[in-house]
Amino acid sequence: MDWFDNFLPADRKKEVREVFDSLMRGEQQLLEFYENQIQTRDKGERLISWHNILMRDEEGGIQGVLCSGEDITHKRQAEQERGELERQLLHTQKLESLGVLAGGIAHDFNNLLMAIGGNLELVRQAVEPGSSVTKYLDNAHQAVKRAGDLTRQMLAYSGKGGYSVKLVDLNLLVGENVELMKASLRKGAVVTVQLQPGLPLFEADPGQMLQVIVNLVTNAIEAAGEGGTISVATGLAEFQATQLGRSRLERKPPPGSFLFLRVADNGCGMDRATCERMFDPFFSTKFTGRGLGLSAVQGIVRGHGGAIFVETGAGAGTTVQVLFPVVGPPSTAEVATPPARRETATPRGTVLERALAKEAEGRDGAAVEKTALVAAPGDASAPEVKGDGKPGTVLIVDDDEMVRLVCRAMVRGLGYSTMLASDGAEAVELFGKHAAEIGYVIMDLSMPQMDGMTAAERLRGIRPDVRIILSSGYSAIEEARRLSGQRGALFIQKPYDLESLKQVLGDKEPL
Repeated sequence: MDWFDNFLPADRKKEVREVFDSLMRGEQQLLEFYENQIQTRDKGERLISWHNILMRDEEGGIQGVLCSGEDITHKRQAEQERGELERQLLHTQKLESLGVLAGGIAHDFNNLLMAIGGNLELVRQAVEPGSSVTKYLDNAHQAVKRAGDLTRQMLAYSGKGGYSVKLVDLNLLVGENVELMKASLRKGAVVTVQLQPGLPLFEADPGQMLQVIVNLVTNAIEAAGEGGTISVATGLAEFQATQLGRSRLERKPPPGSFLFLRVADNGCGMDRATCERMFDPFFSTKFTGRGLGLSAVQGIVRGHGGAIFVETGAGAGTTVQVLFPVVGPPSTAEVATPPARRETATPRGTVLERALAKEAEGRDGAAVEKTALVAAPGDASAPEVKGDGKPGTVLIVDDDEMVRLVCRAMVRGLGYSTMLASDGAEAVELFGKHAAEIGYVIMDLSMPQMDGMTAAERLRGIRPDVRIILSSGYSAIEEARRLSGQRGALFIQKPYDLESLKQVLGDKEPL
């Protein structure tokens, strides 16, 4: 049987024969070691590693080649798989390192924002209405809010950003916010929205879902440009392992039912190199990197156990589809109000102003610091009054002094007595002495020596019904949920404002 006709793949026959003929004429040097594909009887292909020796006659003329081959198909596949696993491991380690860095910076930055924003609010409430300094305070407060948004993106990228899990209506969230974003369309651009009716609610952080929607739609609008077309669609579908294997995330979810959000544009698209880097932090094709937008999307989807698919090509537009798993029937968690409609302004109130004036009169420096409740009859902002005619004492536990002080001022402003502790051990000791007086504990989760979770469990051991409010610059919603399984634990994300603090102190239900 002719080797070239029967054992070589069709697309290699001509090339290999030409090399062989050139070798026989002495025009080409023999490759002693060589690898190529051969064709099997069933038209499959195997990779062979050859050891080649020239065969010569007595005069030294070339008669042919003796080729000894070893089938290395499985060996090479194993090497490639091992190399791919090593690449994925290195990539995962890089992402984890970046995530730890981003999360650590966000945590420390949130503590600083807590101190800055809290003091700004206190000053804002203390100045006279209509004062010339009000606009400067408002500008500074807006800057703090923008910095808070950046830290939330950093937490999302690090995978530590799921801090307010509720039942989310994906259609409602997409419909309302895409409608608002139409104002940023370029001239002649069109957005179409297709929402599959009857989608189930799913447990997620509505603020993070909003980040996903806004980032994907904003990117599509910019890519489409003037006269472009952007389509946004939602739906529910089954996805198999082979499909999920195409996810841009290292960890592939198991097969099952997934809610999906698909955003497509007919813009310039991306080449292979750009597509590979599209989720890198601060990577952008627009001169310099602009932020953590798509990186945050990746972190959010990873944190929710989902998947990301990207289809693109130079000049062929881009389609990004994100999946969120639907696991069993929805729980009885609170249904989220769309973030775009939430009221975030902190109302001015006379209670806080009078309390601040009271605070300025001086203190005796004792660990327990009390502020009288000053509120007009029927004042809705007054805290709940206990049986002895005084509001419950709040124990504030944080290793950052600036956070302790600003939290104390805000809590005292709401009419509560306060106690301060700088770490978990001090909090447990103080609580052991004043358990009957303390109605609430605001506890930082990340503290040296004894962390907030350990200290909170110790406090529950002393008095099981104590109201514990866990706080962190990270997101620790799952840890807070674990403690709240025994009832009585809430969670507030730093940096929090006066209104958030007021709500959590008045909240009747745990996480």
